[in-house]
Amino acid sequence: MGRKHVEELPDEDGESCTPVRLGGWLDNTRRKANKLAPERGAALDGLEMRWV
Repeated sequence: MGRKHVEELPDEDGESCTPVRLGGWLDNTRRKANKLAPERGAALDGLEMRWV
């Protein structure tokens, strides 16, 4: 997944979607991984977050 990856999440009405810039969020989170609260890091580890 690249930095420009965007996920389209369906809205509650089921007819429209909201774009979420997931690639940028992942890139930023990886860059500051050593500054995350331990609970946050553990939660992301539980989701099998790829750190490298």
